[in-house]
Amino acid sequence: MLELCLLGPPRASRDGRPLDGVRGTKAWALLAYLLLAERPVDRGRLTALFFPDAADPAATLRWNLSQLRRGLGVTLEGDPVVLTLPVGTRVDLHVLATTEANEAISVAGLDQEFLGGVSARDHEPLAMWLDGERRHLAALTGDVMREAAVARLSVGDAIGAVGLAERVVQMDPLDENAAVILVRSLREAGRQSEAVAVAGATAERFRDELGVEPSGQLWSAAHASASGPATIGGRTAIEAQLEAGEAALAAGVPDAGLDALREALGGSRAIAEPDLLARCLTGLGSALIHAVRGSDQDGLALLHQAIPLAMSAGLEHVAALANRELGYVDLLRGRYERAQRWFTEAATHAAGDDEELAWIAAFRGMGHTDVGDYPTATTVLDEAVDRATASRSDQAVAYARAMRGRLRMLADDDTGAAEDLDRSVDITRSIMWRSFAPWPQTIRAEIAYRRGDLDTAMSILQTALATSRQLADPCWEAMALRGLGLATARGGDLTEGLELLHDAPRQCRRLPDTYLWIEIYGLDALADVTSERGMTEADSHIEALHDVSVSHGMRAMSANAARYRNR
Repeated sequence: MLELCLLGPPRASRDGRPLDGVRGTKAWALLAYLLLAERPVDRGRLTALFFPDAADPAATLRWNLSQLRRGLGVTLEGDPVVLTLPVGTRVDLHVLATTEANEAISVAGLDQEFLGGVSARDHEPLAMWLDGERRHLAALTGDVMREAAVARLSVGDAIGAVGLAERVVQMDPLDENAAVILVRSLREAGRQSEAVAVAGATAERFRDELGVEPSGQLWSAAHASASGPATIGGRTAIEAQLEAGEAALAAGVPDAGLDALREALGGSRAIAEPDLLARCLTGLGSALIHAVRGSDQDGLALLHQAIPLAMSAGLEHVAALANRELGYVDLLRGRYERAQRWFTEAATHAAGDDEELAWIAAFRGMGHTDVGDYPTATTVLDEAVDRATASRSDQAVAYARAMRGRLRMLADDDTGAAEDLDRSVDITRSIMWRSFAPWPQTIRAEIAYRRGDLDTAMSILQTALATSRQLADPCWEAMALRGLGLATARGGDLTEGLELLHDAPRQCRRLPDTYLWIEIYGLDALADVTSERGMTEADSHIEALHDVSVSHGMRAMSANAARYRNR
């Protein structure tokens, strides 16, 4: 078996024996570039990126490709160059991105720098690519360790979870989600005083460095338990509590719904029937993610517990939902490789269920849109709309149409986008889905703005802003503020427009579980407006946009940052 290790100093082995046939750092960097590329790369791009100063760039490229062929036994053919690996090849980058967390953290170079020892200071485009991938893979490493910590908590290995969570907090001391996991792990390991001390130190760090208070989730992690006391009664009473909780949530009464779901979970733990416990874990886990701001970490822990129980009980629909919800949380926080892994697993459990597959495809398409992979997003979101339509689920149709509308707007297909978004808005209105309505409204307003119809854009955005504030939804509020800021600035009031644009990304930072893409989309607008007008503050906005978009693999946003910098 061929094994390629690109974390740390690049190296290769076959059947455990080191291979030393690849000479020079450029060849290794070229291999890494081809491995990470989403599709085959033109030879002209490769020569421009890797060998711009060579006397004969094309010949130099051919020589490096031949080195890789001879030294590793891989196939590299054509223009664009297609890389084919021998069957069974293990690549540490792929293991990190696509495998179950406990396997991913076993990668030998987990804590080491991507292409360690390789430098590209002599050529800025290559140096920028290398720096970007190093940031992104470092972030992915943190994502994997965070996921593994939650998984260990779910099986009662609190001590193992503490070690992983501590490493994630060391990597990013201002990541509240990581701090919450560490605090909960300490508490469940019986180290209550340390849990409280870490929560206090984190809060102080947030005040000193960010000027904000962390969410209440940090403190509840030090003290609270997710499930309630056991109910009195057997399976029938617990199922009734579960159904009552789900009905209350659907009716818009979250407090009563959560109380019922917690009681149902407490009862299901007491009678220890795996299928019922899996349903209660998934019901409460999903509710904590969607109905309670800042409670995603509680929900994740429950969903991790639910999956093996659901699979052992043959509850495919429960396993599909739990996997999909885990992917949804990763999607919101920009952990795209990990999210797609969960969605792929969810789809295997949802075979034949058009509605569930529609939701999975809608989320998968969101992720591909976020990172700028519009061709793949188009295919996946077309599937989402088709499956949602076939299932006759109004909510699924509205959601899938809204996500395809955003994609089409970003791809400059305003006509197709308007058709999707108008349909989504109509459905949300007809089924009174107020909690989602601001999303298609704000994107529809952007199309009006782009067409120069500022009055229509402002009217839609003001409605969306009022709704989002009634819902206390920072994501939708940020989208509305971004649109209002752009429209206000274009209408001639730059001062007011900039105030709104500054406030847009700030709203998403109020809680630790908001949709990261929306925050970056707001930052993108701020960088665009300020750089277009040559304002001195543009530099800081551009650098912030570049740093966070590169770390999360948002290639379209990274390209925008480069464009604004060139202004």
